[in-house]
Amino acid sequence: MLRDLHVYPTLTGLVVLDGHRRLAAALEAQLTLVPALIVEPADDADRISQQLVENDEHAHTLPTERADAIHQLMLLGMPRKDLQRRGVRYTELINARAIANAAEPVRDLGRRMKDMDLTVLGKIATLSERAASPEALADAVKEIEAHPEQVDHVVDRVKWDGLCARARQKCTDELLANGARHVITREKFAKAAGTARPLLDLLDEHGEPVDEASHVSCPGHVTVIDYDYKSLHGDDPGPRYKVAFYGCMDWAAHGHRNKYAQPSSGATSGPQDEQVRTERARVRRRNEDMDSANRVRRAWIRDQLLPRRVLPTDALGYVLAMVRYAHMNVTGMAKDKGLEHLGLSPAGLDRDAAGSVREAKRGLLAWALALMEGTVLRDSWRQDDPAGHGYDRMLATHLATLARWGYEPAPIEQELIDGLKDKDTDDKKEGED
Repeated sequence: MLRDLHVYPTLTGLVVLDGHRRLAAALEAQLTLVPALIVEPADDADRISQQLVENDEHAHTLPTERADAIHQLMLLGMPRKDLQRRGVRYTELINARAIANAAEPVRDLGRRMKDMDLTVLGKIATLSERAASPEALADAVKEIEAHPEQVDHVVDRVKWDGLCARARQKCTDELLANGARHVITREKFAKAAGTARPLLDLLDEHGEPVDEASHVSCPGHVTVIDYDYKSLHGDDPGPRYKVAFYGCMDWAAHGHRNKYAQPSSGATSGPQDEQVRTERARVRRRNEDMDSANRVRRAWIRDQLLPRRVLPTDALGYVLAMVRYAHMNVTGMAKDKGLEHLGLSPAGLDRDAAGSVREAKRGLLAWALALMEGTVLRDSWRQDDPAGHGYDRMLATHLATLARWGYEPAPIEQELIDGLKDKDTDDKKEGED
């Protein structure tokens, strides 16, 4: 014990003001007595802030402990300026409350990953309220612990899944309130493909088409809902669901016939077989992965790359390559979309560029990034069209450049970057031959 414990008296006994870790070490060593100095009791704000400063000096504070201390000081009414004088950064103030109130899996992650920044842990803490379920939150925490470099992508995907889950539930509740008996998603309906069919595929016992009005009294009647992709482009963008079609569960048992069946063969399969459904599900998953990557990448460009005081040294080389490509290949609509994605406007770029050479460089870089981002769609991961070979190479170059500048690509983006490397290797071998 190089320094006495500092304690102060209360009605229930002595309380440690300074030396919690020394006391824990003494207990672990089974010491019966340790030196202690009785001091004047400090108010809560002084006590917590003193502990915070001392722990900063020793670099022993866990992320959750630091967040709890900052949150307690904020609850005690300590002004922001006083907190900042005690070494608390503005970003920590923003995230402390979310971490202090986060679900236990998030707080446990903060205890295990001792070097995690409060800003990063704060992002994860927002999942406590936005994840679709406690299981989804626990899975996200495990994934982040295994791949901490992917935290932004994991957080975005889990948040979006949570928004989708709430949108599905909202659509379901509204339909049930309006008289629908059974509402299911397209995915669940597809899993019952052997016994479930859309009404458009069915005939009644008289050979007449089955419609929703005549079928609503059938015990197998279901309302099938699906994602509304148009909701991403409205005034209030976000996931929404709508009625996709009506169907019948166990249609044969309810007296319906498959209009696609061939009498000679007795076939009951419709126009879409299992292989087609599997491929559609794969494409849908990859489209969703690309959507998530696009959101994270554009936020990184907008919030981290463009505000940098010192821009990448090779930024102008990137600008030249993108402008040359865009001159013949990027439409005006794509250009406008790119500016929208990055929260930019031509007027704002002109204003920024007028200030200095550095700001002119920033404006050019923002313009070139917008030109490329306007061309990136949810299905841009597809690399199977020979006519799009030039675009595939340009997109991979764009992503590889951002990765070189500090962006952490999502797995689906890394595939595109690796594809460019493979193409370059093949081209080099052909040249040598």
